[in-house]
Amino acid sequence: MRSAFAIAVAAVLLLAGCTDPTGAPTGSETIEESDGGIAIVEGDSYASLAEFKDAFVASGQVCTDFVQDDAIESAAESGWCDQLWGLSTYDSVDDRNAVLELNVSGIEHLPFIIGPNWLLTAVESRSTPDLAAVQPTLGGLLWDYTQPIPE
Repeated sequence: MRSAFAIAVAAVLLLAGCTDPTGAPTGSETIEESDGGIAIVEGDSYASLAEFKDAFVASGQVCTDFVQDDAIESAAESGWCDQLWGLSTYDSVDDRNAVLELNVSGIEHLPFIIGPNWLLTAVESRSTPDLAAVQPTLGGLLWDYTQPIPE
């Protein structure tokens, strides 16, 4: 099941822009528009999956059973918190966006929070509302497959 979910994670990375009703960015990140109107994700980057997991827990989330399986091919590191939250870090924006591109062309479209060098997703039972609750403290861009892939 984890490998199928890892494929789905790799294929499911777009949701809604992280803005309030006035259009202002929320959370600690800055989201700018490039000349082409594509979002640029700025904010905290993490040197390791363990550092990202620590930030995830510091944002108020629970992670009692952490398994680093490195199942996402383009990720530097990837793993699961309690088999509910998928966390991954990347060496480059291109590597991160390869997962988003798989999400766009895939069958199952899970929402994601996108950071400068990381992605967070959740199993179907914990999807958009849970990610929306995490995003203000963790930062990043809430995204689904209907939106352009950010830079």
